[in-house]
Amino acid sequence: MVTYESFQVGGEQSEKSEKSEEGKSKNKLSEHNTNCTSFDILLKTNIRKLIQTNLISLLSHSNWKVRINALHFCYNFHYYYCIYFYAGIENQFFLNIFISLLVDKYIEIHNSARNILSSVFCYYDSQVLQTISNFFLILVNEKKSVTKGETTKEINTSSDVNAKIIERKKNIAIFTLISIINSFPNYIPNWLPNVLINVAKMTNNTVHSIKKEIEECLQNFLRTHKDEWEFKYKLAFTEEQLNIMDMYKGGLNYFT
Repeated sequence: MVTYESFQVGGEQSEKSEKSEEGKSKNKLSEHNTNCTSFDILLKTNIRKLIQTNLISLLSHSNWKVRINALHFCYNFHYYYCIYFYAGIENQFFLNIFISLLVDKYIEIHNSARNILSSVFCYYDSQVLQTISNFFLILVNEKKSVTKGETTKEINTSSDVNAKIIERKKNIAIFTLISIINSFPNYIPNWLPNVLINVAKMTNNTVHSIKKEIEECLQNFLRTHKDEWEFKYKLAFTEEQLNIMDMYKGGLNYFT
């Protein structure tokens, strides 16, 4: 039988327990706030030093295995902590890393960079991605300019160098645009059809390997939007755009 006295004692214990739990919750909240503050301080004081020294040296290492591990570290770090520096210089640094490795000479690295960039772009605001797309659309159409007063020999020499630089920039731009397209598997913002069609037209002026990448991008886009294509996604395109996409999508495969 429960007596009044024992009930009173139990009540006091319960009250003490509640106060104890409340104290623990406050301590945890205080600890969480301290950790967040500490991380903010870390970002402001130490992270740039870490980035400028260790990561840059690892990402430019001659051994491709070191580079790819550094790339994966950058992705994981960005994935977990990007909320802390989304509008900061650190975010720009990581984005530049992912973009610069799109044309790495090792297939394992540039394939990883392309997949990573598509994943990273999923976190970006649509308007920000539109701005990035416009920048790279301009870059992909960049042409060499001849400086007045250059001799024929100077023009030929500088032409070769500039051609390689422009080609590299163009390839980076194409792969960045492909990554942006791939980051919208279930949605089509009103500016995306124009980007998609511009990328499709680039198959006329690129090497075979990049042409295949563009065709794969188009096929993947059609596959991921297939379920609601006829009554929803198709309406985002004009008849001319649909014809262009059909023209450049390449041969169908089993998964298309």
